[in-house]
Amino acid sequence: MFRLTIPVRPTRRETLRLFLAGVGMGLVAACTSSAPALTGTPPPTGLVQAGGQPTTTVQVSSTAPASQPKTGGTLRFGLSGDLTSLDPHVIVPGSFDTLWQVYDRLTAYDATLRPQPMLAESWDISSDARQIKLNLRKGVQFHSGRELTSDDVNFTLNRIKDPKTGVGQFVAMSSWFTSLETPDKYTVLLRSDQPRPDVFDLFEYLNIVDSQTVTGAAPPDKLIGSGPFTWGEYVQGDHFILSKNQNYWQTGKPYLDEIRVQIVRDPQAAVTQLEAGALDLFSPPAQDAARLAKDANYTLIVNPISGSYQLFAANCQLPPCDNKLVRQALNYAIDRQRISDTVFLGLYGSPRDLPWPDTSPAAEPSKNMQYAFDLDKAKSLLQQAGVSTLSLDFILAGGGDVSTMAQIYQADLAKIGVTLNIKSLEPPGWRTVTASLKDWNINGASSDYSQLLPSSLATLSAWWSYASSSTGFKDEQYTQLVTGIAGEADAAKRKQLMSQLNDYLLDQSFVMVIVPNPAKVVVRAALKDVGYTGHESLDLTSAWLA
Repeated sequence: MFRLTIPVRPTRRETLRLFLAGVGMGLVAACTSSAPALTGTPPPTGLVQAGGQPTTTVQVSSTAPASQPKTGGTLRFGLSGDLTSLDPHVIVPGSFDTLWQVYDRLTAYDATLRPQPMLAESWDISSDARQIKLNLRKGVQFHSGRELTSDDVNFTLNRIKDPKTGVGQFVAMSSWFTSLETPDKYTVLLRSDQPRPDVFDLFEYLNIVDSQTVTGAAPPDKLIGSGPFTWGEYVQGDHFILSKNQNYWQTGKPYLDEIRVQIVRDPQAAVTQLEAGALDLFSPPAQDAARLAKDANYTLIVNPISGSYQLFAANCQLPPCDNKLVRQALNYAIDRQRISDTVFLGLYGSPRDLPWPDTSPAAEPSKNMQYAFDLDKAKSLLQQAGVSTLSLDFILAGGGDVSTMAQIYQADLAKIGVTLNIKSLEPPGWRTVTASLKDWNINGASSDYSQLLPSSLATLSAWWSYASSSTGFKDEQYTQLVTGIAGEADAAKRKQLMSQLNDYLLDQSFVMVIVPNPAKVVVRAALKDVGYTGHESLDLTSAWLA
C-alpha cells in the first residue's frame, strides 16, 4: 500500500462547477492540515482556483515517511536509452525523470490533481474565467544567480508558441492567451477570449526557463533553470550528472548531493546492475518489477495518479493505414487480455480500448472492450478494405515490454496472413523516424496525459494531438470535438461531447490503447522518499539515502 500526504483543497470538479457557473472567487488560502493516507486514483475533473503555501510534489513511499532525512550522497540512476532532446520544452521519455529536475513550473499538481503553488505562490481568476493573475514567488534564483521575474514567464510562454522551437505539443495551449502583461517583476496577467478550465494542465508541463540564457528557438547550450538540481557533465551515450542546487528556494532541499544518470541500452543488464548494487534506481520491465517487489532489499514505487498506458499507433500518412478499415482490423487483432496477463502479469488493471482511467470524467467502461480480440473480424475488415497480402513495419524504441507485446502481435497477425516486421531502434533514432512519418506503419510506445482533462490529452499528447499528431492523423471533426470540450461551460453538454469523442476515437483507431502501464520505478531500500509529480515524472527533491 502506498501512502500519500496531501493538503485538503476543493476538488477540481467542485471548483470547475463554480468556475464555469461564473462564480467569482478571490484567493483561496492554502489549508495546512493533511488528509488521511489515500489509495487508488483520485478523479481528474476540472480546474482549481487557489493559492498559498508550497506543496509541490506527489510524495509516494511504500511505508510511512522515514525519520529525519540525511543530507549528502550520490544517487545512481539507470536510464534506458540516451536523451533524445535537451530542450526543456520537448516532452519525451527519459527527460521527464532526469533533465526536468533542472527546472521548476508555475504550479504543480498534488496527489488529488489540485494545483499547488510553486513559482507562482498564489493566483487570482476573474469571475468570467477569462483572466488569471499569477503572483510570483520573490527571491527565486536561476542557477545563473539571476532572480526569476515575470519577464521569464513571458519569454517562456512566447517561446513555446514559436513554430521554430519544434514543440508542437504546446502550440495550441500557448495560443490561448489574447494578451500577456507583466505590470511588475512579480506579476503576470493572462487573458483569453474564452474560459480555460485546463490552464493548470498546461502549467503542470511548462518548465520556466531563464530568458537571459536561452536564445532563439534552438535547444539551449547550457541548461539553466531554478529547479532542485543543476545540469553538469554530459557524455552522450554514456552518462550525465545533476548536482545539488545550493540556493534552492525550498530551504534545506534537495538532500542529495548528486544524481549520476547512467545510460543503459539493455534493460536486463540494468536489472543485473541494480541487483549487484551498482544502481540505486531503475524502471525495469514488468516481470522484473513484480519479482523485485517481493524482495525486502527493494521497493516498487508506482505513481498512484498515473495516466499512462501502452499503445500501438498507426501511420495515417502511409498506405495501408491511411484506410480506417485497415486500422480497425489491426485494432481487432490485438489480444489485449493476453498482453495484460503475460507481459504485465495483470498488475496494473484491466485491458482497455480508451485511454481514460475509471475516475476520469470521460471514462465509459461499457466502451472499453469494443475491440475484443477477434481475428476473423480483423480478416473480414481487411477484405472489405481490398487488402489481400499485407506487410507492415513495426517500430519501437529499445526493447523491454513493448518488444514482447510486438512479438505477440506479430504471431497473431501471421494467422490472418499479415507480416509484421519488427524494428527496434535506439531512442534518438526512433524519435527521428517517428517524426518523419516514413519507414513505419505501426509504432509501439507508451503515453500518458489521460490523468488530465480530455481536451488536454488531445492537445498535449504527441499521439492524440488534434493539431500535430505523430500519427499524421488530422480531421476537422476531431478538432471541433476537442476544442468544443475545452470551452464548454455546461456540464451535461460537456459530458455528451466527451461521449462523442470516445465514439470517434474508437471508430478512427489511429491510436490503439492496450493496457494501463503506470509510471513506476524500483529502488534499493536505502533510497527514501522518492516522489512522483502530476505529470508522471520522478520528483527527487525530497529523496535521500539512508
